[in-house]
Amino acid sequence: MRAVQFVSGGAAGLVLLVVVHARAEGPPPKNHEPSDRKLYPTPGDIELGPAVQFGGPYPFPVGVGGRIGMFARVHRYFSFGGDITYTEAVARRTLFGAPVGGAHFRIGVRACTHASFMHFCLAGGFAGMNVVGADNAARSAFPNDMHFLPMLGVGATWNLNDWIKVRPMLEGGAMVGVPVTMVDQRPDRIYEPFPLFATMAINLAFAIPTTLKPGENH
Repeated sequence: MRAVQFVSGGAAGLVLLVVVHARAEGPPPKNHEPSDRKLYPTPGDIELGPAVQFGGPYPFPVGVGGRIGMFARVHRYFSFGGDITYTEAVARRTLFGAPVGGAHFRIGVRACTHASFMHFCLAGGFAGMNVVGADNAARSAFPNDMHFLPMLGVGATWNLNDWIKVRPMLEGGAMVGVPVTMVDQRPDRIYEPFPLFATMAINLAFAIPTTLKPGENH
């Protein structure tokens, strides 16, 4: 009889210990967030890719470089974006007996309207250019040669998956306020850039992640 009472008492004590321990721990806080919460893509993208420029500031009509930017779809039919683009002439051209090259650096913003997978943009930016003479010295240095770039553009978007897109973009415009440049600091060797240009870029766009499910506000 005593043995039975001892076992029963031990079991009751064990149950009591578990209940007290659970009460001491209490329920997890309501604002507790699991560390492995799923990530979701947002309508905003980070873009980067190669760029080719035709015309523009350098004597040789083709330049190559790269582009990095951001793109945000704020509505079914509208988006905004901005980018930094750098291109450099692929070759030098002889002017006044001296080989002359150059580079173009621009910061731009754009507003776009969408139709299916296409988008059409109105853009503007500021840019600087370098014109390099025979002795490899830059004769025009950013930002002293800044000029304004009104541009029009057309692009497309193809989704590879929820996170990655391919977004080609063609933009063209005029270089407003581009200064003339002396080649090798000779006043009789004046170079004036061609005022029109076009840039073609093939961008990979990566969606910016968030822990909020689509439709969540907080």
